[in-house]
Amino acid sequence: MRTFTFGCFACLALVFTGCTHHSERPVKSSAPDSLYNFGQIITNDTLKHTFYIKNTGDSDLKIDSVSASCDCMTLNWKQGPILPGKTGFINVAVMPKPEEKGKSAKYFIVRTNAANPLTVYKIFFNR
Repeated sequence: MRTFTFGCFACLALVFTGCTHHSERPVKSSAPDSLYNFGQIITNDTLKHTFYIKNTGDSDLKIDSVSASCDCMTLNWKQGPILPGKTGFINVAVMPKPEEKGKSAKYFIVRTNAANPLTVYKIFFNR
């Protein structure tokens, strides 16, 4: 009876732990330039920059979400996976508010399926 009980318990443990062969390859990313400084700006023009995210892993990298720190930012990126060894991009447009004087910093957060899922990108300018 003990053998039967142990056998049932072992089967249930395998079912609930997912007993799968872990052949998934790691998903990794890098952001070679996650900071950009526009320096001194004079006009009220929209500031534009393209940031890059590279897939340094062996599986497809997926951008799950991109969140801006303020409503003054517009973010656009290519939907769909970034293949291993390839680079994706995020186009950023910042419309500084007229009342912003002195040094300013804006940021956005990219969430991916990588082992380290969050990357923070920062933009600086001075007016």
